[in-house]
Amino acid sequence: MAVQSPRSLRFRIGNEGFAILMTLTLMSFLVVLLMTLAALSKVESRISGNAVQQTRARQNALMAMNIALGQLQKYAGPDTRVTATAEALGGINGTAHYTGVWDSTDRGPAPLAWLVSGNEGAPGTGLPRSGTFPAIELVGAGTSGVAGDVVVPLQPMAAANIPGQDNTVITGHYGWWIGDQGVKASVALADRSAEVTYGPFDSAELRSRLRQQRAQGAGPVDSAGIAIFEPGETANSMVTPRVTDFNQLGFMRSPGGAMTVDHAKVRPYFHAWAPNHAAVLANTKSGGLRQDLSLAPGLLGPAFAAWADYSGYMEDPAVPLTPAISPAYPAARPVESLRRRYRLTAPQTAAGVTHGVAPVLSYFLISFNVRTDPSAGGSTRPLEVRARWMATLWNPYTSAIVPEPLVLEVEHLPSVQVFNDTGGGSLPAIELDSLYGQPLRINLPWTPAGRDDHQSWLPGRVHTWSAREDLNKGSAPPSDGFASVFYTRMLSTAAGQGVQRAVPSLSMANSAIAHLAGNQTQLVLRLYHRLANGDRELLGTYVSPMFAAFSTTPAAINLASFQFTYVFHLTEGADTPALPDTWLTTAGQDPREPILPAGNFSPGANGPRPELYPNYTTISFPDRLLDRALPASTSSLTGQSYNEDTPLFELPRSPLLSVGGLQHLAIAGSRPFTIGNSWGDSDGWNGLFDRYFFSGLSGEVNPAGLPAGTVLPNPLLGVSARKPNGEVPTAADLTAKATAGYSSGYLLQSGAFNLNSVNPAAWQAVLRSGRFTAGDLFNYLDASPSTGSRTDTPAAQKALPDAVFFRFPMSAQETYKADAGYAASTSVPPAAANVISAAGTHLFRRGVRALSPEVTAALAKSIAGLVRQRLATSGPCRTTEEFLAPNPLFGGRSLLEQAIAETAAPDGSRINGPPTVPEFSSQWLTQGDLMTMLAPILFPRSDSFVIRTYGDMANPVTGEPEGRAWAEACVQRMPDYVDAAQPPETAPAALNPTNRTYGRRFKLISFRWLAASDI
Repeated sequence: MAVQSPRSLRFRIGNEGFAILMTLTLMSFLVVLLMTLAALSKVESRISGNAVQQTRARQNALMAMNIALGQLQKYAGPDTRVTATAEALGGINGTAHYTGVWDSTDRGPAPLAWLVSGNEGAPGTGLPRSGTFPAIELVGAGTSGVAGDVVVPLQPMAAANIPGQDNTVITGHYGWWIGDQGVKASVALADRSAEVTYGPFDSAELRSRLRQQRAQGAGPVDSAGIAIFEPGETANSMVTPRVTDFNQLGFMRSPGGAMTVDHAKVRPYFHAWAPNHAAVLANTKSGGLRQDLSLAPGLLGPAFAAWADYSGYMEDPAVPLTPAISPAYPAARPVESLRRRYRLTAPQTAAGVTHGVAPVLSYFLISFNVRTDPSAGGSTRPLEVRARWMATLWNPYTSAIVPEPLVLEVEHLPSVQVFNDTGGGSLPAIELDSLYGQPLRINLPWTPAGRDDHQSWLPGRVHTWSAREDLNKGSAPPSDGFASVFYTRMLSTAAGQGVQRAVPSLSMANSAIAHLAGNQTQLVLRLYHRLANGDRELLGTYVSPMFAAFSTTPAAINLASFQFTYVFHLTEGADTPALPDTWLTTAGQDPREPILPAGNFSPGANGPRPELYPNYTTISFPDRLLDRALPASTSSLTGQSYNEDTPLFELPRSPLLSVGGLQHLAIAGSRPFTIGNSWGDSDGWNGLFDRYFFSGLSGEVNPAGLPAGTVLPNPLLGVSARKPNGEVPTAADLTAKATAGYSSGYLLQSGAFNLNSVNPAAWQAVLRSGRFTAGDLFNYLDASPSTGSRTDTPAAQKALPDAVFFRFPMSAQETYKADAGYAASTSVPPAAANVISAAGTHLFRRGVRALSPEVTAALAKSIAGLVRQRLATSGPCRTTEEFLAPNPLFGGRSLLEQAIAETAAPDGSRINGPPTVPEFSSQWLTQGDLMTMLAPILFPRSDSFVIRTYGDMANPVTGEPEGRAWAEACVQRMPDYVDAAQPPETAPAALNPTNRTYGRRFKLISFRWLAASDI
């Protein structure tokens, strides 16, 4: 059909019809327009409604955040609160990572509260189970790679008077979870030791030793023990200061800086790693801040203050004493010598601490011969007594001592009676004490022979003096002492006829047969330092074993044979072959005691019977630690090798940085290495870990006014950003607290780690806190076998693996070199030591113990497992002291001791053997060694937390959520109290009600909104 034009159509329908048609068309357009506008309006209304619902959901999430912060402040704000996770306490199905808070004054295993939603009103001590409550996932596959990793109870929000609703209806929900960051290793911390350039650390050598005293930040490795990234590498230097969130760890660069790590690689370690956890330096046992022993050493008494003030008794290398150290100290500063010497210092004891620097008597022998005078004529001749002796002294320190003249006095020599077996009868008793001066005084001169090892008393070295022949029998004993010969162990040469004394008014037939009888006696020896002005100061008193009364075999009275001998030596492991690892394990057996009682000494092999040692000259024992080989002659000078040196204790070389370093402090009447080891629990010495810390800001430190950003000697110890009044803390603020040591009011300890962590990967990273990274080498003295000394350069170098722990954190460089198996040398230098010995002397020299990656992982697993066991039994450790104490749960060992004992390498070998490692050698790893490194960062509580919250807005009719929101915040507890009117150092007893209830203020560090995919 042909199409008609509008005009023709118009004519057919007429003008009126056309008008009607156009009207209908326009009306259709209007209807469509109205419908479109209505639809647009509906969409806009829906969008606006959704925005309102989302805003309300966010408001609910923010409300949850405020509730969580309130709960955190209420339960974790006070100092006497500790935290741990539910992993070892039945936490499963989304509850394992709940954070619990315990009151340290309550020993019960149940927490005060679990920091999750649902516990706001009446905190429960039990853990809810998934499926028994409406729940929301707050940590899942998007965060940790595990779906349903953290699931918390949803809390309904009800409202009344809703239009169209007769009853109260649910209008939304909220949920929150507080995650404990302290149980995670801080893996985004760079080693900033190189920035400590002020005195006394104005040399690269001393700066390198900063890292040996304290942790430098955890080292993250994967399950195979391979480093995923190294925060201290240059490639990460721009990243680590900016990392505040776990997700940002993915931006770290892999070892060598080749590529970024990627979040997928770090995601599985969400519960093991954190960028950084900082802790307030607070005392969880009694509350209040820890005190700074660097600024206030007098808090531990004058003896400790003297010990810590190393500059008071350490030689100034710019002004060497006589005889001068050889090789000489480097002439140019700030070049730092690897070596140091210390001056002899008389002991002082105060507040349970003993300080002194002196050698220790390790061997003493004195032999006697009573005979008729061969120079006299006639058949009856006067009697005379000959004596010869040998005294051996040991430098027990890892640093050299300045050689200075010594005097040894001997008292309580026996009363000896001569019985005439030919003619019968006896002569009046000979009082040997009176005969030889009462006391017998022996000069111990130091006579340098142009040899390096004679210029200084080298670390761990034993020196021996023997009697010099003195035939002037009729004169009075010299008031300044009998002469002796330095550095010889020959009794048959320089001693010759010995020191002869005429016995007044006593004589006997020259041909008579006689025997001698002596009373029971116990020798007392006193070692003195002869001062330049002629005075003396007492360095040590040594009490011999009790020697039995004796009677010799009858023999001709005119013989030149020595009839009886008193011989004893310092007891060591070789004296208890059935228990070789028990040396120094008894209270009072610290060889540094000012008075060393008889229990520290053993008689010769024949026991305490003097008559069983006639003509005794056996004075060399290659299998003993404190021995030097017998020279072929007085001039051969064999036995000079460093392999025969046995250093045991360390003296401070620079400001202390770790309470763990106090294991070298001598505690009066206690065992050596008390502080940090389990036996430090008996007298409360391990309580020092909870009460004190070291900032390193001692009198020797000059940080040039401490401008903003200055790194402290402990580089992980940071000045808090602001004081409560908003001002930046200054050096004056820190030093103003010197008297009581409360610099802690302005400090936070970065890299802190909650010792109640049960995560093996976290513990492994923390154990690697002292690692030497690629390219870092340990420098040490390349000692000469012929002397044991050497110039500082060139130093020997060694790469140390994975986890390292220093027994000698300040001086390991001086004594590291040693040759396995050697302990004695009978050849003349420069020949090396040539006698194999079971003494294991070399294990005492190497002051650092390095663990392989496999052993580190195994030790971390053991520690985490034992912490889990402890938590399940009695809750978390409330204090560091408790963590270090013996525990019946571990057979009387402490937790760390048990972990060390049970840890095995892949080949089955144990950390401390078999093969046997001598106990108390520097290679016998102790918990004290672990604490030297880790004490600054180990805490029984956490002060950094991550909070995740959820909020939704529900349809009041259907109950379905119509808006959802997730938020995350990181918070940090600060030193200042909630009510800042009271300063941070205010004692717990003086707190006002607000601060007593809520403790120290939590500060919001970061906040972000999350998407569902982030969860």
